[in-house]
Amino acid sequence: MKTLFCWSKISTVILSGFLCVLLVIGYVWLPLLQKYIRQYDPSISIWRQIDWLLIGNFLAMSILITLNAELRHDIPYGIIAIIGGFIIEAWGTQSGLWTYYTMETPPLWIIPAWPIASLSVWRLYHLLLHFIQKVPEKWFEWSYWPIFGVFFVLLLDFAAPTFSHPLNNIFYFGLRIININKQR
Repeated sequence: MKTLFCWSKISTVILSGFLCVLLVIGYVWLPLLQKYIRQYDPSISIWRQIDWLLIGNFLAMSILITLNAELRHDIPYGIIAIIGGFIIEAWGTQSGLWTYYTMETPPLWIIPAWPIASLSVWRLYHLLLHFIQKVPEKWFEWSYWPIFGVFFVLLLDFAAPTFSHPLNNIFYFGLRIININKQR
């Protein structure tokens, strides 16, 4: 990235596409949107009912996906994120690792979030590179394994309740293949 923050015509195209996706999701899943709006309780202040974290993340990602946009990079990256997101959502919801309140497996309305989040992380990575240029490389090499180790332990703890599910247990697949071959 040549400059830290750059807005271009492509940025406008990406923001317009993002807003169109939101409108399509709102239109196609209108009953879901209406159900969400009906949860509003007039006896409680509107400011206490708003999910500020969700709005903050939404605004931050909206800004991040538009800064330094390059269609040559962003379109393939977005396509890969949609495909990967669909596979991950299908695996996670069908294995019972997580569920959505619509009980869809996977919910199609969540799939567009994957390329948006992916591009946002890519932009944050490059933004972070700009600010940490003076940090020695050795520090990153040293800190990688402790950070990854903690992440891995937390991931195992998160996924442990579903280890017996066939989609989460690669050994289960291997044993099934061996048993099927023995039965023939």
